[in-house]
Amino acid sequence: MFSPDDIWPLPDYGTGPTKHVHALGVISLNFNMYEAALQVFLEFYIEKPTADFLFEKMPNERRVEAIHHFVSLSEKDPKIVELVEHSLSHYARCFQNRNTLLHSKQYFAVSLPDLLSLEKKSKGAKSFMTFHLELTDLRRIADEMMDGVFFVTDIWRVVDFRDREPKDRRTSTFLTPSSPSPIPLPIILRPNEAQ
Repeated sequence: MFSPDDIWPLPDYGTGPTKHVHALGVISLNFNMYEAALQVFLEFYIEKPTADFLFEKMPNERRVEAIHHFVSLSEKDPKIVELVEHSLSHYARCFQNRNTLLHSKQYFAVSLPDLLSLEKKSKGAKSFMTFHLELTDLRRIADEMMDGVFFVTDIWRVVDFRDREPKDRRTSTFLTPSSPSPIPLPIILRPNEAQ
């Protein structure tokens, strides 16, 4: 049960504003759900046990390549191809944002009550990028990931209705590849070179 007196991990150490850290947790959970949802694109064209095996054994980039391969090889409806491609583009941006956030560490040089300050050093870089994150940015990023889950689910419903029995089910969807892609983190978060 929630207790307002529970202020863990304080006073032992601080991790940043509580709601910001909570939003990071939601980003992690939503991204994992989005990543798992992509498996249905393989299941459209290969048997589920094979899709399970491939999805479990492949790194992220190879999964996306496999989806591109099977969709271009087997999907006859250009609208579905376009929707899957849009979804994979959207996912790629979410993947980038998630990796930036969840592979960063707290930046202790700045401590503001309404910002979560993080820093990340890219492989091979000589300096760190720093990010000063507002709660609205973190929540938007989490929501974009969940939008991706909903979009994949809508594509699945359309294809499932088209290809499988029973045909008496009703489905309605307003899928469109014109919905905006997530904004890349570095643009929104204004990275600064730290010395």
